[in-house]
Amino acid sequence: KEGFWQEYFVQNPFVLKMLFGLPVIIYTDQASVGGMGLKRSGEKYADYLLEAGMLGNLGIVEIKTTETPLLTKDPYRAPTLYGPSTDLSGGVNQLLDQKLRLIKGIAAKKEEDDQPHIQAWSVPCILIIGRLPETHDLKRSFEIYRGSQRDVLVVTFDELLAKLKGLHEFLSTKPDEPEEDLSDQFADLL
Repeated sequence: KEGFWQEYFVQNPFVLKMLFGLPVIIYTDQASVGGMGLKRSGEKYADYLLEAGMLGNLGIVEIKTTETPLLTKDPYRAPTLYGPSTDLSGGVNQLLDQKLRLIKGIAAKKEEDDQPHIQAWSVPCILIIGRLPETHDLKRSFEIYRGSQRDVLVVTFDELLAKLKGLHEFLSTKPDEPEEDLSDQFADLL
């Protein structure tokens, strides 16, 4: 269930941090991103709001479950092309809507939360959903759809697990020779 994964990521925030190319901190979970009308209805919530980079720019992460289907059961064009599932395309649209509402309402959110440093200049969006397809045609169809998404990065739980395993391997492997300390080299660049 989605609640299990939401709690898991709250307890293990480093997993979400691995998805971004910049340093991030968890700003909040179950974040209000806007949409409330004058009649106090329609509020939208993101699973996680992260502060990406060092400039206060916010990013949104939405999660589904490992069992969420990625593609339709029947091919769109027989026999090899499958369309995105309702959950996948809906999850992408959900994130795009949250992004739009956050951008439109960021000024009020900054003031309400007394957080003048947060920004919504370019809001990265990540959808964690499902498991990798098993057949060649399903993999191909998924990658075609995922690759066409310019505003939402779609990551499967399998891929997230592979990143964790890679990190674990990197951290637990001892090099044969000690490498020179790179911190001095980086300090010289700054």
